[in-house]
Amino acid sequence: MVLRFRNVRFFLGGLILFLPFQFASAQTTEPAQAPDPFCQNTWTLDLNTDYISGIPARYHIQLVGESVGFSYYFLDRLAFSADIPIYYIDQRAAPDAFASGLEAFFRWHFAEFDKWSLYADLGAGVLIGDNRFPPGGTNCNFDPQTGLGATYQLTQNLFLNAGARLFHISNAGLDNSDRNPALEYSVEGYAGVLFKF
Repeated sequence: MVLRFRNVRFFLGGLILFLPFQFASAQTTEPAQAPDPFCQNTWTLDLNTDYISGIPARYHIQLVGESVGFSYYFLDRLAFSADIPIYYIDQRAAPDAFASGLEAFFRWHFAEFDKWSLYADLGAGVLIGDNRFPPGGTNCNFDPQTGLGATYQLTQNLFLNAGARLFHISNAGLDNSDRNPALEYSVEGYAGVLFKF
């Protein structure tokens, strides 16, 4: 009886000593989850190069430019962005123009895998040019737009960024309905970098 009791004590003591090591081993072998790069309260600096092909083609108009902006993620993967674009506008039927203004967007990263993310965005802004654009239009126009894009993480705080949007330019007939030669559903392509901070 004494021998059996000693065996039980020996077994329980060994189990007590063994269990902490087993739990520690299990914890170290579990893969650590990488933090969401676009979590709530994240800020990014957005730098992009843009190209827009004007539609309808009869206007023979193209926009090439740069934009700089900031994005704030007020929820995980959901950001409000504001940027300042600067465009050179090539017009065959009218003097070329430079235009700038302010644009605002909502961006939603709807899919993330490995170092990639896919997002959709929707926004609009105001552009003011030093000449009328499109030809026969006005110096001030609105530019609602929407599209899809992707990011690729290079480092912890640096991302490549690229996408395409449907891009509309119109003065909404505020000056005169006869002076609103809108660019309907033009195609914008852009690429750049995001700096997270």
